[in-house]
Amino acid sequence: MQHLAAEKRNAEVRATLSRADRAALQDEPEAVLAALFSQLHRRDAVVTQGANPLAQTAVDAWFAHTGGPTLHPLQASAEACAAIAAGMALRIHDKAVVLSEAETERRAQPVVVALLRGFPPLVSVLQLIEQHELALVLVTSGEPESRADAQRRQMSTGVPVMPVDRTDGVAVCRVVQECLLRARNGWGGAIIHAAHVPGAQNPLALMRQHLQKRGLFDAVGVDQIGHG
Repeated sequence: MQHLAAEKRNAEVRATLSRADRAALQDEPEAVLAALFSQLHRRDAVVTQGANPLAQTAVDAWFAHTGGPTLHPLQASAEACAAIAAGMALRIHDKAVVLSEAETERRAQPVVVALLRGFPPLVSVLQLIEQHELALVLVTSGEPESRADAQRRQMSTGVPVMPVDRTDGVAVCRVVQECLLRARNGWGGAIIHAAHVPGAQNPLALMRQHLQKRGLFDAVGVDQIGHG
């Protein structure tokens, strides 16, 4: 996380981006990206809405010597990016269907992840996920929804919606792990809603507190937070 947070301040990186992508860079939840890329596999794929240099930084950090998941930056709306990601997941699903049951059980299913800006309705994409149990994880962002809006969204789809404080690295890791496990085992996709929680702390500070409570901070050291 510390490495990703530093990359946000990299003037050379910012200079290569459009105004919209620069604004999105500042809003990228480094705790979410750290949790996500630390648990992805090389055969996975990641669709990003617009340029996302932090995603490439995360790949370079976690897959420096092995080659990481393929990144697909798209200059399109959140709905369009989600639809393209669903198409990729559908191809993986169709390929898995022709494999024998033994072959399917031997290999964890590749997962497609879509990093979206905002939290659109995603109606058609959610229908595809439900119909085919696609290994697709949609990572959305934005303010926490009201209880009424959250209930309406939950009732409109059988796809799990997992809200999480985007600054809480421990909570994010647990949610990401659950969603990826679900997708890899053929149980279908999920939505991770990385919410802006009012008054939330810096994600590095929260992780430091978590480690200190368990007596791990001194052994790990501040420079190692987010790299384990």
